[in-house]
Amino acid sequence: MDDPVAVETVVTFFANDVEVATLLCSPVNIEAMAVGFLLGEGVLSGHPGELLDAVFDPGHGIVRLKVAKSVDLSPFTGERRGTLTSGCGKGQTYAFVRDVGEMQAVAACPPLSAKAIAGRIRTFMHMSDTYRDTGGVHSAMLWDGDGLEIFCEDLGRHNAVDKVFGRCLLEGIDPAGKIMLSSGRISSEITLKCARRRVPMIVSRNAPTSFSLQLARTLDVTLVGFVRGDRMNVYTCPERVSLP
Repeated sequence: MDDPVAVETVVTFFANDVEVATLLCSPVNIEAMAVGFLLGEGVLSGHPGELLDAVFDPGHGIVRLKVAKSVDLSPFTGERRGTLTSGCGKGQTYAFVRDVGEMQAVAACPPLSAKAIAGRIRTFMHMSDTYRDTGGVHSAMLWDGDGLEIFCEDLGRHNAVDKVFGRCLLEGIDPAGKIMLSSGRISSEITLKCARRRVPMIVSRNAPTSFSLQLARTLDVTLVGFVRGDRMNVYTCPERVSLP
């Protein structure tokens, strides 16, 4: 019998000819993933004029980013080692905890009803045709509590989140104040990526980690996990979730 499987590819990112990272990923939204990776590392802040161009060369598996000269690429050129993450394939980050002390807490936002969260997760978990066919990808979606939905999928949950934020920058959408939905575990790296983009709430059908909870409390991010049916666990900043 024939059975569809998720496609995996290798992509290397360069920024101004500096090699940034090589990732295993799904071969869609590649430019967005490269841009989102630099946003997640805190190298790009999202300000207009920082990102000048992003071009994917599928024949060589390379994304070439052109960024302004003011962008600091030293994390990728120095001798300081990165941190192996808990992501699929043991991803690596160069920013991580060292930047937390310099980050501002995420601003307050109007509360969202638990009913709306549960309903959106039910819809979200059925949006990936690739997952339905292969069972081999994660999904992420930025949602504004109303009609805006920026949906991406990838083999890795971190990559899926990076693709969402990369698309936001490329499409001129400000993620601040919106909600991140994820199909995967809420780890510390996911929490930091969202806090850097001023996203006040992360929602998943799966669990958070202890370190993600610690970071969420420090940065005022609401973590909602184990959303199943009408039940959910609100772990941090519960004032952003209203009942009933």
